[in-house]
Amino acid sequence: MIIDKIAASAGLARFASFVYTSVSTGEVARYTLQLGFNYRNCLEKSRLSLEIDAPGLTGIDAQAAAELLASIDASLAGTQTGYTKAETYVDALDANGKVVPGVKRNLNDGSLQIFGLLHSKVQIAPPTIERKEVQSRPLTIAKVKIRQGLPIGKFREFALENLSTARINGETLELA
Repeated sequence: MIIDKIAASAGLARFASFVYTSVSTGEVARYTLQLGFNYRNCLEKSRLSLEIDAPGLTGIDAQAAAELLASIDASLAGTQTGYTKAETYVDALDANGKVVPGVKRNLNDGSLQIFGLLHSKVQIAPPTIERKEVQSRPLTIAKVKIRQGLPIGKFREFALENLSTARINGETLELA
């Protein structure tokens, strides 16, 4: 049913609200996100923002910005080799066999993934699973920090089976 709602408004940017349970942490949160966005436009806006901000950066932040810019350029050119999920997802199809924008099927487990740009997050229940602390390289930490400030830093992926409630186009869908 949620796929039908998303498909019915294909090509339109709209907001949706999801109550989502994280598999990795057990946290339950309400996410408001934008569906129907154009990822290429998001990359272009991120590139422009990074070009404006990068000249003011120094040291490891300047290196991180340069590497992020190169990665965005590769994505825009279709030459990205660092994408780790290239063989994981295929377009999801509606009942008529048409591609549903913003929804992909995971080839590994058959699950459906919904993609959107994060607008807000409100925690409903705290995490129940303790995450192990991972030591990242300083360059990785700098890239993450810079990326979070870019439009592409708002890009999120949600597994449909972890949604309990979705509100799209003014209609509430109870999924669990």
